[in-house]
Amino acid sequence: MFGGVKSCFILLCLYLSFKRSQTTNNFFKDVSRDAVQPLAEDRDLEDESLWCSAEHIHLAYGMSAINITVIWATRGDCPMMVEYAHVPWGLDKQAKENMVEMGFAENNSLKYIHRAELQDLMPSTTYYFRVVSLHEVGHHIYYFKTPGLVDETLNFLVTNKLEDKLIAKSIRRETMTGFYSALIYNGDVEPKLNLNYDEAEDSFMEQLENIGTYLPVLTTSGKKVDQREDGWYMYRHMFSMPDTDWPMPAGKLWYSLDIGPIHLISYSTDVLFDVDNRNAKLQQDWLVKDLTSVNKRRDKTPWVIAFSSHPMYCSLSVKDTQDCLLNTSKVRQGFEDIFYHFAVDLIIESKHVSYERTWPQYKGVVVGTSYQQPKAPIEVILGSASDFPKDASDVDVNTTVATPTPVWQACPTMSAIRSTKLSLLWEESLAPMTSSAAALVTPLKGKVYLNTPSGLA
Repeated sequence: MFGGVKSCFILLCLYLSFKRSQTTNNFFKDVSRDAVQPLAEDRDLEDESLWCSAEHIHLAYGMSAINITVIWATRGDCPMMVEYAHVPWGLDKQAKENMVEMGFAENNSLKYIHRAELQDLMPSTTYYFRVVSLHEVGHHIYYFKTPGLVDETLNFLVTNKLEDKLIAKSIRRETMTGFYSALIYNGDVEPKLNLNYDEAEDSFMEQLENIGTYLPVLTTSGKKVDQREDGWYMYRHMFSMPDTDWPMPAGKLWYSLDIGPIHLISYSTDVLFDVDNRNAKLQQDWLVKDLTSVNKRRDKTPWVIAFSSHPMYCSLSVKDTQDCLLNTSKVRQGFEDIFYHFAVDLIIESKHVSYERTWPQYKGVVVGTSYQQPKAPIEVILGSASDFPKDASDVDVNTTVATPTPVWQACPTMSAIRSTKLSLLWEESLAPMTSSAAALVTPLKGKVYLNTPSGLA
């Protein structure tokens, strides 16, 4: 007899052909680089509207899933706050902000990043908020819902593409259904960040704001940009992640968070490719400590889901993403033993052109061709089939060489999947627990239902 059903539904947005509407947020593109920012005490209402209007607004989790922070950017050094309440009128609570000034940003760009922590939030409650400046120049009122009790159903939007207008509109549509608890963005961030708005009609952060003002955003560090200090300078400042200092330390770009029955882990595969392996060792030690801790309370958080960029396994040879084909794969060496030993359930990966999904497998050996009570981690590569260079000189980047179909492959490579839904179901016995704590970490504890559209896979 089973009871206490807990479910997690994940929508993987891969490539959705919808046309995005024209943005109307173009005012600040016309601000002169030579314009002089007035002192705060000398600003009038017009100055406030120019220098202190919040952009790039998005939500993030704080120390726990019940703690929410708001992050935004301005062109001016402006004292600001967040007003919020559980009703859309009379926003009577206030959260003051901390602010940092970004280096590497052009004059009068969005170089001032603000972060405010919302206090005393209740579970399963809808809150309304807006960002305001000293003269009460405010943004729109947005809203979000805090997660509830452990036994509730949780739903996540997972994607690795937002800068594409077509995909962004579809994800925005899903966001506004009210069905989802958070957005997991599992793609590169740093190369897409643009504070200056000199060329792009729409920026990555503008697309994110359309979603992140309603759903907390969880990210992975992704690819670094070598010309800026540690390579993740803008990412560390413009995003705030759970249980992590802000700005994020260069040596701590990984984190974990409990949301209901799920333990989420964001880890960095890119640190494995650094010449200096210091951060790779720091992360490995942290990961072992984190998983050791969560396995002691696996009865409360039965699902462990990890996500990052580079996959451990793949079946296509693509330039710049060869590691997943090699027997000497750095990503496998760095994580496969850990994830298997600590019974991680699902690993979400990107950094590849094709959607792929594995059977439960370890070291390339399939341990079962069923997702019911899997005995090893399951890997899903989101894929990014539309990420092909436009320049003919880079055509070799798109050249793919199919290898023989590996035994671990559950979903055919290059399947015409535009989106897919994965459902994870945990069933627990009502009988008293008599097993040792070690037995709780075994993967023989639940069912995983993996569905794809149109009968594929």
